[in-house]
Amino acid sequence: MVIRAIALSLALLVGIGTIIPLATEYAEAGPKKTKRYKKNQKRYKKYSKRWWRQHRANVRRKKALQARRRTMRLRQIRLARVTRSRGTSKPKTTAAGTAKRVDDQTTAMLPSGQAAPKGWKRGPSSGSEIEFRVDNGNGYDLGSAAISVVGPAMGETIDTGRNRTVGGVPTSSLRREVINRMVRE
Repeated sequence: MVIRAIALSLALLVGIGTIIPLATEYAEAGPKKTKRYKKNQKRYKKYSKRWWRQHRANVRRKKALQARRRTMRLRQIRLARVTRSRGTSKPKTTAAGTAKRVDDQTTAMLPSGQAAPKGWKRGPSSGSEIEFRVDNGNGYDLGSAAISVVGPAMGETIDTGRNRTVGGVPTSSLRREVINRMVRE
């Protein structure tokens, strides 16, 4: 009886010992063992002469890379200062590529026909969008806004999408309301 119990317990241990590694290796939730392709570096005994040579070479390489990055950043900063001092900035291009310049005397109108908020001046625009510049009155630009005319939100083409609601309200009308509020602000 005792021999039978020992044999069964050993069989269970061997069976579980082989099943667990196989199951975790092929399971989705198991650890991912991907091969990493690293640069093959020679390994030297730590703090030996060769290790120190390799270490110093790595430090020199890192310092050279940092110096190149610093000089590149410095060039970019100097170039930005020069272009800012000259006052030559490239004009913003629109998607259509045909931008129209509008003089500042005309009143800015939204696509809905309403007058734009105070402080908004028309900027370059194309047929599909209108761009406004927002300034603080002292001549400094605070930012810009672009308004594009899009089609009405009629909902999805699939029947299940048309019936989709949030709190009993169809999502297409919610979208319409959100867009209207954004334009009003």
